[in-house]
Amino acid sequence: MTEENTPQKEQLAALFEVSSRLGTTLDLSELLNLVMDSIIQLTEAERGFLMLTDGLGELQMVCARNVGSEDIADGDSISISRTVVQRAVTTQQPILTDNAQEDERFSTNQSVVGYQLRSIMCAPLMVRGRVIGATFVDNRLMSGAFPRNDLQLLVMFANQAAMAIENARLFQQTDQALARRVEELTLFQQIDRELHKTLDLDRVLNLAMDWAMDHTFADGGTIGLLKEDEEGEQVLELVLYRSKHKDEQVKQRILRTDHPIIAAVLAEGEVVHT
Repeated sequence: MTEENTPQKEQLAALFEVSSRLGTTLDLSELLNLVMDSIIQLTEAERGFLMLTDGLGELQMVCARNVGSEDIADGDSISISRTVVQRAVTTQQPILTDNAQEDERFSTNQSVVGYQLRSIMCAPLMVRGRVIGATFVDNRLMSGAFPRNDLQLLVMFANQAAMAIENARLFQQTDQALARRVEELTLFQQIDRELHKTLDLDRVLNLAMDWAMDHTFADGGTIGLLKEDEEGEQVLELVLYRSKHKDEQVKQRILRTDHPIIAAVLAEGEVVHT
């Protein structure tokens, strides 16, 4: 072993150590903090930030280290360079600058000048060719704080962290979906018990309407029952109408079954949403 390659081996050993921690949890909040701490440990940065894309593809600040009194909930007020982050995300390439104040790519950027940013590294978080976020570290006091090897380490760790974060997100979504399904089944059991307590039609209809409006957050609702009119044709008679707007009244009590929504419900026997 030569003295020259010892630092590189030590860096790779550190990368292996922090990467091995990523598989220890599927709790998203715990994982994000673990990733952020690991990035600071690997790069020895003054500050660190972690951003993830939301449902609209916008970057949101989710974790930070050594930011003092800055509120990461208000991502726009955080003293980082959005230009650097956006460039890394758009090009899907990592960025290293020894001194952003003198780097022609960023020296005219208002945030770089205003926040007096110098040494910066930023790497996109990539999963199967798709950007799910970015990590940003800096040192505002020193120029040249990060050697090229640090950027390579950050990129390698970011790739592993991105997959771990994506898995935790999917697990969280699955867990939430399961919880919603259990809640729905519990609700239906409660409705079923209530409805079977009575044989009074008005009571049954009003219970059904109460549950439907409460759990869909609707402003109004109507229940109709099928019957035959005087000509022997099947129609829908509106037997219960409810509205949170007291001045609203049902305008028509009898609906023909060729009404588009009614026809679709009768034909498919399924819920129709329009």
